[in-house]
Amino acid sequence: MKKTLKYNFLFAAAAIGLLASCDQEDDSTLVQGYKPTINIDNTQFSVAEGEDVTINLSTNDPFYKTMEMKIELVGGNATFRDYTVDGDGDPATSEETGVDDGMGAIGHKLSFPAYASDYSFTIQPIIDMLPEGTETMKLRLYSAANSNGIIDQVITINVANYASNDVAVELDWTHTTADAHGTLVGGTYIGTDGKEHDFADWDFDFYVFDTDNPTATSPEYTGGASATGDAPEKALLLETDLVDGDYYVFVDFFARGTAPAKKFQFDINLNVAKVGVWNYSLPLKYFSDSPLTGAPVAKITKTGTTYTLVDYTTNEVLITGKMSDLTSTIRTFKKMKRN
Repeated sequence: MKKTLKYNFLFAAAAIGLLASCDQEDDSTLVQGYKPTINIDNTQFSVAEGEDVTINLSTNDPFYKTMEMKIELVGGNATFRDYTVDGDGDPATSEETGVDDGMGAIGHKLSFPAYASDYSFTIQPIIDMLPEGTETMKLRLYSAANSNGIIDQVITINVANYASNDVAVELDWTHTTADAHGTLVGGTYIGTDGKEHDFADWDFDFYVFDTDNPTATSPEYTGGASATGDAPEKALLLETDLVDGDYYVFVDFFARGTAPAKKFQFDINLNVAKVGVWNYSLPLKYFSDSPLTGAPVAKITKTGTTYTLVDYTTNEVLITGKMSDLTSTIRTFKKMKRN
């Protein structure tokens, strides 16, 4: 009888062991201190502004917890605000990191999902208004936060200037600057309540008309309206929508923010660019007590392949230039691809 009980006990113990071995979490990844290696498929890229760079990661040992990483700019002649980072999964976008969260310099946090063998994210050099040569960005991708996985790679991206036949317009009064760590900080002023308030709380808009004396029935160029409540306001005038002629930019001081303790003059600029070809920043004079009304401030003339920007108040030609040399841009991009 004792022998039978002994055998039954051994059989039960073996069965329990077998069941435990079938548990998805009972593998080498559960060993204390074990860290799977995360592999990357490519670290060298050549693209143009606006194109996605897809980074594919994999591991031979799917882990039972997320594996957190950080990607930060460590070299090249680009800046932190020259690109965006978006990850797969949940959350769908990456989380921007800063010096106050214990992760060091500003960057982006990414999470390789639990039990996953593969994970991808994208880096996109943004299309900006500036004409510039080829930029290079060096980004370090390494284990951070929970540091459950092992990876430390430098990704190099050569970025060609994007040039198009469109005109970008931006109205900015926010006094936004980047601090030493790259974090964007909006400008503030002191209100009558003695507290700090954001310049972005004030609301400016702009419109583009094909006449400098618009009425309720005027044929407004609808693609040029930017009255969204955003700060700054931005719009893109598509070349395919523009016939030869004059286009007038009206700035509308739509609403005030908290009353200031002392009257101030806005540091406000109308930025106009032939995307990737030329750009110009026109300072405008508005005060905190200026009338809430719209007025023309600039004229954009399209003549064949040439755009001309004129100060409406002084009739001074500010800048003029032909359409972009797309052939040259394509040649540069192809050469980068070959290299």
